[in-house]
Amino acid sequence: MCDFDGAILATFGEIGRRAGKGYCYPSQSTILSLVGRFYGVRRSRRTLNRHLSALESAGYFGRLRRHKRGPAGELVLRSTLYVFKGKFYNYMGRGYRRAAAFFGVFRVPFLAHNQSSTDRYLSSDTSLSVNKPVDSSSKGGPSGTFSTPLKISP
Repeated sequence: MCDFDGAILATFGEIGRRAGKGYCYPSQSTILSLVGRFYGVRRSRRTLNRHLSALESAGYFGRLRRHKRGPAGELVLRSTLYVFKGKFYNYMGRGYRRAAAFFGVFRVPFLAHNQSSTDRYLSSDTSLSVNKPVDSSSKGGPSGTFSTPLKISP
């Protein structure tokens, strides 16, 4: 694994750790700027895409390309969702293995698969209410600066 792959994985790990999630969804420009800023590795977007494909096929994470329909019916592309897998947590180390057990693949969508959408919204449980206000401080994603860059081992 080259230093660019390690920098990508370390950046994903830091974003996921700061958000407290087993996934992240940075844009490609964000990935390139963070890797360049904290690890001094500058690459093109095309090179980033090649490395992301190689890391995905190696089993470090899964990618889900997100999109939606715009007001005029056109396709609006959004950032890709990167879901961390076991190999990612093994690479990142011991602390991330505990997070892998907590943010396992089947833990997050458990409720969604066991209730239909109408059951969830018609439920008497207030935590599933549609009109529940969203706390902006709980949203994931990077903010500010990283405390210290992770060490990349070859």
